[in-house]
Amino acid sequence: MSAPAHAWAALGQPRPRSVRLSPAARARLAHIADLRDVFYPSDAEGIGGEYSGETHLAPDLLAARPWLTADTPRREVLTAVMAQEWTGLLALLGEYGPWVYAPDVAALQGLSRAYAALVSAATPAREEDVLAAARRHAGGTASLLARLEATDYRQKERGAAPETLAALEAAFWARAGETAAARRAEWAARRLRP
Repeated sequence: MSAPAHAWAALGQPRPRSVRLSPAARARLAHIADLRDVFYPSDAEGIGGEYSGETHLAPDLLAARPWLTADTPRREVLTAVMAQEWTGLLALLGEYGPWVYAPDVAALQGLSRAYAALVSAATPAREEDVLAAARRHAGGTASLLARLEATDYRQKERGAAPETLAALEAAFWARAGETAAARRAEWAARRLRP
C-alpha cells in the first residue's frame, strides 16, 4: 500500500478511488441524493429507525450540533434533533456527501451550495492538496474530502490549495452548525411564548 493510500485509510477511506463514476453520477455528485420531510415526532422516529444503518447520518447531524451528546443512540439522533429544532428536511447532499437537517428549502439550498463549492474546488485539485486539507478537518465526523475520495471524482492535477479546501469544508460545517443553532433558538423561543 502506498503512502497516500495509508494516509487515506487513516482518514477512514480504506479504498480510495475504488468507485468509478459514470458521467451522470459525476454530474450528481453535489446534488441532493435523498430528501425526507420530518413533520411529526413519529416521522423522526420512523426515519431514524429506517436510516439507523447509514454510517454517516448520526455523526453528521451530531457534528453540527455540539449541544447533543455523541452517545445518543443512532436511531434516536433524528428524534433528538427534531426535539430541539422542530420540523425540517433531512437530506443527503450527494451520494458521498453529508447528511443535513434544515428547517426549510432556503436553508437546505444554502447548505447544498456550500457543499457544491467544496466539491467544485476539490475536483481539479492535486491528491496531495486534497489529502492535506482532509487531514486539517477538525469536525466530529470523517472529512467530507475523505468521503469523496472513495470515487474517481478528481479529474485534473491542479487546482485549489489545501488551505482553500480546508476552509471550504470548515465553511460548510460552520453553516450547518449556524443553521441548526438558529433553528434551535427559534424553536426554544416559540415554546416559551405564552
